Amino acid sequence: MREYFANVNNQIRLNHIIASWIGAPYHHMGYTRGGVDCTKFVGLVCLELGILWDMERDIYYGRDWYIHGQHEVVLESFDRHIAAFLQPGLHISKFVYTKQPLINGDVVCIATHAKGLCNHTGIFLDPNRMAHCLEFKGIFICDFGQWGPNVKFFYRLYEG
Repeated sequence: MREYFANVNNQIRLNHIIASWIGAPYHHMGYTRGGVDCTKFVGLVCLELGILWDMERDIYYGRDWYIHGQHEVVLESFDRHIAAFLQPGLHISKFVYTKQPLINGDVVCIATHAKGLCNHTGIFLDPNRMAHCLEFKGIFICDFGQWGPNVKFFYRLYEG
């Protein structure tokens, strides 16, 4: 197996798709360029890349689920999508993040709340940048450094 984004054409496609999303506004549970949240943004990018063949759309989670809940909603959602909708020939591995180098296209799962549940996600971009969606900014690219200390897990895509 080789890393999916080791293929330069896949990297170019990823960067082009993310660029087309920049500036889209935040909307909790949204599924379009007219409004999307961080988790749906990652899923929709994967759909556009052809990594997923579909996405679940009927699962609801409240804006503050991570404050009142005990389940890793983001991780559970990713795991369901991988099991149900991953294109044949592709494989995704989940890793505990321990400051190892990330590569272009890794999906990062971030815990920003004291409870430690992953409540935010983004797509790592070389060199040390991340594309993600925040409530008051929409989709943008930022320096990964401020988020890195809060990353708990990341997903990496392989082909073959």
